[in-house]
Amino acid sequence: MFEDIYRFQKKYAAEHKVPVMLDESMAILQETVRRARPKKILEIGTAIGYSGIKMLEQADCATLTTVDKDADRLDVARECFKKAGLTDRVTIWEGDSDDIVRYASGKFDFIMLDGPKGQYARYLPYLKELLLKGGVLFADDVMFKCKTGEDFNPLHKLRTISVQLKVFLDELTNDKDFETTLYDVGDGVSVSVKKG
Repeated sequence: MFEDIYRFQKKYAAEHKVPVMLDESMAILQETVRRARPKKILEIGTAIGYSGIKMLEQADCATLTTVDKDADRLDVARECFKKAGLTDRVTIWEGDSDDIVRYASGKFDFIMLDGPKGQYARYLPYLKELLLKGGVLFADDVMFKCKTGEDFNPLHKLRTISVQLKVFLDELTNDKDFETTLYDVGDGVSVSVKKG
């Protein structure tokens, strides 16, 4: 049932330039969700619902709260969640993830961070507070175009994102409350377990 939806989402993403997780990163996400067996998932960066459906497929008892500000993409995501029969397990928050991350309440045992890359470091303390002990913070694109050699001279925006992602990784890997593993696949992923 899900395969037709995934094919549609991949085609739509390619045609409309919507970023979706790379296959290598997705495989790690799915395995991490399968092992963690979460009940409440928070996803920052819905896009068209591709990773949300993939996570719910692996955690059949979980609910998903997902956040994005792009109304057109969220319309596609809603339709995909509906076709997948998952609408009763999904809550969509439309708005700026910055506001939602700072003011959200409740606790989650799995957080998937795939939103604005330049904000990861700023979000970290809020996400840490929202995450239950023993919960997982999964971040995608943590090495996003992070070529840091002297010959690398990206546009200012990309350079700023690269610098902010380095700050995020430094803070995350040095945080004594997390046990973090980095995977050099795709644009890089981090899997951090909050110590209990």
